[in-house]
Formats: sequence, C-alpha cells, structure tokens
Amino acid sequence: MAQIHLAPQSGTNGTPGTATNSFIIRWASEPGAVDYEYVMSNNRQCFETCPGDTRQHKTSGDTTATEFNLIADRWYYWITRVIYENGEVSDWTAISNFYTETPKNEGKIVFIAPNPVKDKVLKITIDWATNINAQSLTLHIFNLDGNVVVPPLQIEKQVGRFQEVSFPLLFLASGNYFVRFVVDEKQNTGTSMSVSKIVLL
Repeated sequence: MAQIHLAPQSGTNGTPGTATNSFIIRWASEPGAVDYEYVMSNNRQCFETCPGDTRQHKTSGDTTATEFNLIADRWYYWITRVIYENGEVSDWTAISNFYTETPKNEGKIVFIAPNPVKDKVLKITIDWATNINAQSLTLHIFNLDGNVVVPPLQIEKQVGRFQEVSFPLLFLASGNYFVRFVVDEKQNTGTSMSVSKIVLL
C-alpha cells in the first residue's frame, strides 16, 4: 500500500528545518512497515539515477525526514514507499512537491505578536534557526518592579524551524511587563537570554 504524504501540502511552500536551506517532509505510518524509502529531486522527471540534485534514502522506520542544503527558490518533488517486515515493498506514491522558500534569519529567537497583547493571551513565535543547537526555551514574566508574576514556562523544541506557542495570562492585571526568554536554562553552559517588554491590555 502506497504512503499518504502529510506535510508539506503538495504545491505549497516547504516546511523549513532548523538549519538554513533544510526542509522537512512527513508521511503516514503503515502497519507492518519496518522501513520507509523516499526519493527527492528538483527534477520532476528524475527519481532514480540522473544528473541533478537527486536524493534517495531509507529512514530507519521514521516517518519524518529532513533534507539539508536544498537549493533555494526551487520546486522539489518527492515520492515514498513502504518496506514491510515480510520483505515486500509497496509501489511508489504519486509525486508530491514543495517550494524551497527560505525565510530570512532576523537574529531574534522569539517574536511576540501582537504586542500590545490582546485578550490576555501571550502569543510567541520561536525561530530555532537563531540557535540550532538549542533544546528548550524558558519564559519568565516580571512586573516593572522586577517581581516574578508567572511561574517559569518551559517550551521543548519541536521538529522544524518555527514553533508557535500561546500562554493565557487571564489572572494578570492590565499593564506593562517584562518577558525574559532563556535558552537551555537547565544547562550549565551555552545559556543565552533576551528580554522584551509587553503591554497587557
């Protein structure tokens, strides 16, 4: 049975990985599978052996794969198939494609939007490309007197470059606050942090 491709949706921009010009593909798991194989190319006509940027890999049973050093602003095409525990191999899937649009790295690991914060829900977007070795991010919220008003909020890194997270702050009074973002706070080395001011309406 051929695989169902989950992401990215065919004909759309690819899902950026953490590293520059890396992109992630995902497909559905298949009962009885021991491995999966995919072929990716920037040439639609080429999925086995031909000139050009073509990659063919087994995934050790994973249903997610990241390809690095893809050419920016190109269409890439990919197919997958299943290898079963009895040694049988499925047919290749239909072709899916995505566009390698690489967002710029603005140098900030966290973006707050909107700010002022509406409906007392803090919404942040994490750009893990700013620190590709990071594993987590912890938020600390202080009032203007420097007192902690919310217990530390830890976010574990997910697969992919961008991660959107929302935190309800319904119990906080309207006003100005500082948010400190600390990368890998539990580690003894490599810790970095930034501070932003938010207005809670």
